[in-house]
Amino acid sequence: MASTYIIAGPPGIGKSWNGHYFVNPQVGILNHDYIALRYKNAGVEDFQRIASQKAKEFVTSKLTNKLNFGLELNLGFDNHYSVIHDIRQRDPFRTITVILFYTDDLLLCLDRARVRQLAGGHDVEPSIIEAMYHNIFPLLAKYKYLIDRLQLVNVRAKTVELIYSHRFSSPEPEFIAEKLPVWFRYYH
Repeated sequence: MASTYIIAGPPGIGKSWNGHYFVNPQVGILNHDYIALRYKNAGVEDFQRIASQKAKEFVTSKLTNKLNFGLELNLGFDNHYSVIHDIRQRDPFRTITVILFYTDDLLLCLDRARVRQLAGGHDVEPSIIEAMYHNIFPLLAKYKYLIDRLQLVNVRAKTVELIYSHRFSSPEPEFIAEKLPVWFRYYH
């Protein structure tokens, strides 16, 4: 059975920097923002549309060929879950794992997003980052039925740590850390 890994979390949390540590290295991870930046830097005017088309082609190819893949999604707005819903509809037996990066420190996300933008990366308004940060757990509860497995990763300024892993087919978590961040209560 094929698997999809959703590397999730608010903008600036470090999905692109750290997501690959939590997925088999042989699994390709789609990062729409990197694709768009590549086309933008090449001078392509309609870089967002082309990046979206390339992303759709990547996902379609992986689903058609029953291959494992990962993709980055913020999961901070309802429409982000439409991607997971589409994957579930197209391949109902595929295992979908969400690896959610989160932090007690919203300022960490805001600062990292600003640094990324100043370095030439994409810009996300602070109000959008804040909205996604606050929406993630209510939306996760709403769309939990689409997911087979959830892994929660605590992010601090210099560390990332897996704190929780649960396959929803089992009543008990696979793993839960002894020391949990304050934000964990938003999930539980």
